[in-house]
Amino acid sequence: MIKKNHFVAIFMFIIIGLQIFASGNGEKLKKKKFAEITDHFERKVIIYEKSNRIVAPFYILTNTALAIGCKDIIVSGDGGREVRPFVKEFAPELAYKPVCGSAKNLNIESIAALNPDLILVPFKAADQLPKLESLGVPALVIKPETMENFFSYVEMLGKATGKNNEADKLLKFYNEILSDVTSFIKGEEPVSVYMNSRSDALNELSPKMFQAELIRAAGGKLVAEDIKDTYWTKVSLEQVHKYAPQVIVMAAGAKKAEELRSKMEWKGIPAVDAGRIYVFPSSVDEWDSPIPSSCLGIIWLADKLHPGKIPDNYLETKVKAFYKEFFGKEKDLKSLGIK
Repeated sequence: MIKKNHFVAIFMFIIIGLQIFASGNGEKLKKKKFAEITDHFERKVIIYEKSNRIVAPFYILTNTALAIGCKDIIVSGDGGREVRPFVKEFAPELAYKPVCGSAKNLNIESIAALNPDLILVPFKAADQLPKLESLGVPALVIKPETMENFFSYVEMLGKATGKNNEADKLLKFYNEILSDVTSFIKGEEPVSVYMNSRSDALNELSPKMFQAELIRAAGGKLVAEDIKDTYWTKVSLEQVHKYAPQVIVMAAGAKKAEELRSKMEWKGIPAVDAGRIYVFPSSVDEWDSPIPSSCLGIIWLADKLHPGKIPDNYLETKVKAFYKEFFGKEKDLKSLGIK
């Protein structure tokens, strides 16, 4: 009798245990998803609760997050003593938050210590995904190297944080500029453009880079659409002469525009002889980067490529509206050092 009762007790214990286990798993299965997002590495990421503690370890990612109203939920820092002008201007508190790595290398321990509920992963650091996933925190790999990917990043972030309206507002602003510029330069012949990196005048832009799309949107055509590389490509000065670009555009932060104009070996290139060498604005943020202000870079460049086609004060009006609407502070061309 005792043995029988003993077996009954064990049996009941197992049944109850299975019920509890099933109930617990049922709760998880029934738990409502807040968002399901496919990132730029085609990973399906499920987010069960609205993200309120974001790690954005790279300026490109942080900038866009700030534009859709995520300032108060970004827990990682940007810059320390080397803080960027943009951060100083619009989000100085980020200078005092912990830096969690760079575009190519993340500090997993620093990220874990911040107890985030969403990690934005620069695509060049994607090899660290296994370690990040071990934290049990949703992680989105972001590769905003095309306009399509930049737009989808804005949408992803809006979904993850519940800021869909803010994301939609930003995309609407950007797309209106694209539409306006297309209308302003309608019927104009594309202008041939050679673009180089900030560090080397003979590092040529790849047609697969984000900046190439800005040039096309502004009514330009790259002199080297046949380059296969996906990043800056070293070319010879002889090759630039063969390209014979009508305009030379230098990446934001380049310091050698005046030097280039004065170099005898660059004479004979149409852009140099005509004095049409320009540097993308970058006094606060870089207008040629895959960030929201690149829409302003399109207007600025279209005006350089097609003088007189962009209405007077159009850029000024959009600059004021952009920084006020998305960063809460009005700026104008003068305060940005743009003539």
